Parts: sequence; structure tokens; C-alpha cells
Amino acid sequence: MRRRIAAVSGIRSLAATAARVLAVLGAAGCASEDDSAAVEEGVDVAAARVTIQENPCDAALTTRMDPADTVVARLLTGTVDLGNEAHDCQRLVLSTGADGEFGPLVGLFAVARTSGLAVPEFASAQPAVSIYNWGAAAGGYLERYEPLQLEGGAYCLWLHNPTGGADGWRAGIGTGLCGASPTPPNDEDFGLRVFERTYPDAVSADYPPTTRWEWDLEEGQQFVGVKCGDAWCAVTAGSGTPRTMPLPRQARGYDLARLRMPGWSDAQHLAVVDSATGRVRPGPWGALLSHPFLHEDEPTWTEGILAAAIEVEDDGSRDYDSFVERWYLQPGDDRARGDVILRFPGISPNEAWWQQGPMRRRQAAGVEYTPAMIRPTAGAVRWRWREGEPGLWIYCRAGSCSVID
Repeated sequence: MRRRIAAVSGIRSLAATAARVLAVLGAAGCASEDDSAAVEEGVDVAAARVTIQENPCDAALTTRMDPADTVVARLLTGTVDLGNEAHDCQRLVLSTGADGEFGPLVGLFAVARTSGLAVPEFASAQPAVSIYNWGAAAGGYLERYEPLQLEGGAYCLWLHNPTGGADGWRAGIGTGLCGASPTPPNDEDFGLRVFERTYPDAVSADYPPTTRWEWDLEEGQQFVGVKCGDAWCAVTAGSGTPRTMPLPRQARGYDLARLRMPGWSDAQHLAVVDSATGRVRPGPWGALLSHPFLHEDEPTWTEGILAAAIEVEDDGSRDYDSFVERWYLQPGDDRARGDVILRFPGISPNEAWWQQGPMRRRQAAGVEYTPAMIRPTAGAVRWRWREGEPGLWIYCRAGSCSVID
């Protein structure tokens, strides 16, 4: 179910639907996370798996309000909430540059329960991230991502820290989605390296309950970022400590510890269409930075707020120029930047603006709102994968706003 932001009455109807769904789920005893419980309550697990397979990276996975469809969220995350900003989905990069290539389309879905665990609870292995590989997804791309040995289908990434120390983390990937009570990998299969990252001045609540695909500049590989206790962990198949691009500077006058962490924001090689092949390839590096105003206790949604900043690295290509024009960015020495202003609810369906400087701005083509079932991922933003036409997911007032230009 999707709704454009047009009137408060539409938002209320969505919230009422969510309330009815939660009432039904409560009566059905949805606390259980395994397949057998879902089947006993009359939920079609096989149909849910088909829904996941048929909707790669699509909002249909995160806007379903029918009680029977909440098993999709339960299989992926172990809860009925499937907040857009908590998760990540993109084609994985195989190589960069003029001849760069994308590989399979792969989604990451953070397990809600695990994101709230303290380090001692990882003394036994815990499921942390559901991974779904849609493979080529109707394109001429490789189906397998070799570094993480991901074929097509469903996986669960497990975290284990038997020592409780910062250097005690290990990770392994097993088959099956995390919300379906999979069996942990064998001890010898916990072979992925995990690097714990903590940030000065940060408190527990600053670490986001999210997961992100990140890019290792040294290895030229994707790796998984995820909350691990009161820290952010990098899970990699590489041989050394991952080196990443720095996040953009925060809004003028701000230096929040939490906004130094990747999980509130997002960054990736933006997909551009290669006319010679008809496929997309990795283009300029693009970062989407959560603004401090999204993290206030009561953002002034009805007046409009600076919600996020877009920053695109200048690689000297025409693709860079097209992103500057498309998002109304202000070019600088080696990158271009612009702010996204979001008003909620909007007077029109298009209440998002790209801003260049204090005076010039351009309206986005459309905004769609999705209410959270239980709790939104307040303050988080990420890129929304669309082949060759990236959009935005931005936290907005008890839910998510998709901004498309």
C-alpha cells in the first residue's frame, strides 16, 4: 500500500490500518519468529517467500499492511516492522572506473532483536542481518558475489563474540533468513573478519539499529556494516581493516557524534546507464548524509526541515554533471553538494525540494509516505535503489518518505 503525501486524512487512514493490523497480529501471537508458528496461524510462508523473490529492493516489501503479508517482515527481520531506512539494498560493485561492473542485486535487513543486545549476549552466536540475493534480477549481471560467496537466495549473517572484547568478534553466513530461526553456521564457518568501531563522545543510543553495504577502498570489495552492542561493526571477507570514504561534513555549526557513523547515512557508487550494454555500471561516488534536524525530539515537519545533504564526488564524467543538474547541487573543488528540504504533510504531493545555496531550489517530482508498523528508524536516511535512477529514503514523522526526482 502506497500513499502520496496529500492530506492529513490520508495519513490518518494509513495509521488506522496499521493499528488494525497490529491488533490482528497481537491476537494471533506474532511474537514467534519461526516458519512453523507462522503456518500454524494460517500465514502462507511459501507465498511470503515468493513475494520477497518477486520484489527485489522494492517498496512493496516495506509498505504491506495486510496481516498475512507481515510474515514477509518477520522472515526478514523477526518483527512486523520493516523500516526502509534500517535496511539497505543495491547491486554489489565488482569493479570501478570506465570499465566498472555491477554484480548481483542484494538486500540487507537488520534483525530488530539483535540490534538491541549488549555485547555479553553475543557470547552465543546471534543472527544479525538477513541477506537476500536476487542475482541478476532480470539483467545481464553475475548472479554470485564471490567475496562473500553469495549465490542466489536467502542467507543469515551471524555475529559471535565469545570473549566480550573489541577484538573478539567473529561472523559467519548461513543459509536461510534470520527471522525463520535458522541454524547457526558451524564454528569453523565463522571465518569473516569483524572490526568494531566506536566513536568519541558517543553514547549507546547514538549507534543506529541499521545495516549498510559499505565499500572497502583497499580491497575493492563490499562489506557489511551493522550495529553490534554499543558499537558499529564492519564484517568483511577482506584481509585487512577496511578503509572507507569519509562522510560529508555536517550542517554548519554541528558536530554530532552519531552523524560520524555510517549507519545513519548512506554512500555508494551511483548507478548510471551504459548505453552500449543497456545495463547500469558504477558511476560517481554519492553520499546521502542525515542532517541533525532529523534527530531532534520534535522536528518541525509542518514547517519543513533540512532533512539530508547529497554530496557527489567529481570524477570528471558527464554522469557527475547530470547528477549535479538533476539534484540541483552546488559544485565545489572536487565534489558537489545540496540539501534536501522535506515538509510533512505537504500541501501538494511533492513537498520535497533540492536546494542550491540559500535562495535557489527546485521541487522534487514526488514523495510517498509509508507509516512504521511499530517504531520508525528515527533520523536515518539511505539511497533507494532504482536501476540508473537512484532515489532517497528519508525518515519522516513516524514513518518513511520516498523522494523521487
